[in-house]
Amino acid sequence: MAADPGPPAEWVSFPSALEGGEYTDEQGVRWRLRRGEVRVSRVEHLMRDPDVRVLHALGPEVRDVPVEEREAFLVTIRPYLKGVKRPSSGDFTDYFLGEFKDDSHRSLLVVEERC
Repeated sequence: MAADPGPPAEWVSFPSALEGGEYTDEQGVRWRLRRGEVRVSRVEHLMRDPDVRVLHALGPEVRDVPVEEREAFLVTIRPYLKGVKRPSSGDFTDYFLGEFKDDSHRSLLVVEERC
């Protein structure tokens, strides 16, 4: 007889800069989401620009993606961006992206990984 797994897991929601349309960084700079889909070519450009801050959000954790890690990160997310890879059985991962701008027109790329 199998052990009782207990009650079903409850959905846990985390704050999303993409859904909220704004992000305020540690220095108090307010970033606003640019509307519209971010083309893959634009994502690649932003990822390779050392002047663009790239954030990777996974649940409640948000971390900077250092320039030296961006190419490997891009290799991971590119198939999802191009629609080649979609969540499949056992793999519930997907990526959602948004480009944000501050009052000085600098760019910030936010990549939210969702399961």
